[in-house]
Amino acid sequence: MLMNLKQWLCEYRGPEYDHALPFGNVRLGGKRLFWKNGLKLYHVELDTVRRAYRQEENVYGRLCCGGRSYVIHRLVLCLEDGRQLTLHIGDDERAAAEALLTAIAERFPHIAIGKE
Repeated sequence: MLMNLKQWLCEYRGPEYDHALPFGNVRLGGKRLFWKNGLKLYHVELDTVRRAYRQEENVYGRLCCGGRSYVIHRLVLCLEDGRQLTLHIGDDERAAAEALLTAIAERFPHIAIGKE
């Protein structure tokens, strides 16, 4: 299901984004999680997140001269209003995905880690 991301559009790139820690395509700030979709920057307030978990998907890409397997890593955020945000961390970024979940668990103890 496609979700309208307009409410999470980041109008102002302030010091929190500049000091946010990068984990693949996602950056963890003091109170927000930032990500890009195309040329636009988005953020979600981590106070509105109730659960976070990592999702992996194995993808095989065929090319004219062969193919390659990728593992796509995503962060799924379950919000307090029941919606889910799925953020692309990166391809073959297992260490970044695990480090991001660890950092979220340490800095935001109200967020449950792991799928229900």
